Amino acid sequence: METVADSVDDLVLIDESPDQERIAIGKSRLEHLTAGFQRLDPKTRAIVQGRRVDGLSTREVALREGVSVSAVEKRLAKAMLFLSAWMRNF
Repeated sequence: METVADSVDDLVLIDESPDQERIAIGKSRLEHLTAGFQRLDPKTRAIVQGRRVDGLSTREVALREGVSVSAVEKRLAKAMLFLSAWMRNF
């Protein structure tokens, strides 16, 4: 009869950390995304940064950037479409 201790001893440890190839691909994707982000105009970059990176509300971004909530929503939507297309071309 197999005990729990026996089955634990029989487990094979699997290294789930990413291998060097996956790390390199991840770095390349991040560099590509950064290049796309840099192609956005400065105001749109600030809006994306505020909403997606800094976690500000749409209203907070609008106040910080001196634009309407509607302008933030429109610029953010266009930026996300652009960046999605940019990453599809990676």
